[in-house]
Amino acid sequence: MRLLAITPNWLGDMVMSAALFQSIKAQAPAVEITALGPAFARPLLERLDAVDRVIDSPFGHGGLNYLKRRQFGRTLPAFDAAVVLPNSFKSALIPWMAGIPTRVGWLGEQRYGVLTARPKLNKAEFPRMVDRYLELARPLGFQPTFAEPRMTAGTVHLSIAGDYVVLAPGAAFGSAKRWPADRYAQVALNLLAQGNRVLLIGGPGEVDDCAQIANAQPPAYRDRITNLAGQASLGESLDLIGAAGAVVANDSGLMHVAAAMGVPLVGIFGPTSPDHTPPLSAKAQVVWSKPACAPCFKRVCPLKHHQCMNELAPGLVVDALAKYV
Repeated sequence: MRLLAITPNWLGDMVMSAALFQSIKAQAPAVEITALGPAFARPLLERLDAVDRVIDSPFGHGGLNYLKRRQFGRTLPAFDAAVVLPNSFKSALIPWMAGIPTRVGWLGEQRYGVLTARPKLNKAEFPRMVDRYLELARPLGFQPTFAEPRMTAGTVHLSIAGDYVVLAPGAAFGSAKRWPADRYAQVALNLLAQGNRVLLIGGPGEVDDCAQIANAQPPAYRDRITNLAGQASLGESLDLIGAAGAVVANDSGLMHVAAAMGVPLVGIFGPTSPDHTPPLSAKAQVVWSKPACAPCFKRVCPLKHHQCMNELAPGLVVDALAKYV
């Protein structure tokens, strides 16, 4: 079978969806899996163990672009089946336009016609996102069997001396998922005081937070903290995580990356729930204060107090990290 997988748009969801690909490969190793996802995510998709090939999608968030999707679909090579992991109507158009005979996905936005198998999702039956992805193995003719998602890091080309702990204070979903920078700074101070090296990783949106974390450290420690926010590419960041001694991250794509690479991990949750998107690794621990208003799953705290993150004490993260460093 030649299978086309229309990937989710969020990095963390891409990692979790790898459990589906691994389940299929475990039952039918000859299946060739091609991931069609946003171009920015290619470095991640290429590192998923169960993905054989990656095709960049030219379509992002926004309009339907019907004619462009049709044209693009006609340029794709032949596939026997497609699995559509996002729930949107437009995400199911390309496999239909490409003439792929079997097209599987959750019912989503009333996707009659464009999908050949469209079971209706019972969210209560599948509270974990990973299990929702896995269940799509069934209409493809496979059993949904769970294994921890796996990624393989590449060679680290940046010069980072010695062992280090990665702190990843970002979260693309929204500010509500971000533990405050001053709390990360206290975790960094504890690590540095114990003689550890600390590496700060993030995209352009984390430059200020990572600078605040680094600048909060005593001058005597600053030669052991490296800030690569906004400097390391996504691929470089993934490989640096793979070589880390441990990682501390918010509920984010990089949290799921660390889990899939088998790196000891402390995942910080606030407005989201570890019952829904836990780090899928036996080496991961979750820290969650869980006030009465959580989980709200909002991008910005609707009550303005951000209690779920502000009340989470740095000592809880330090204690969780003590198992690893």
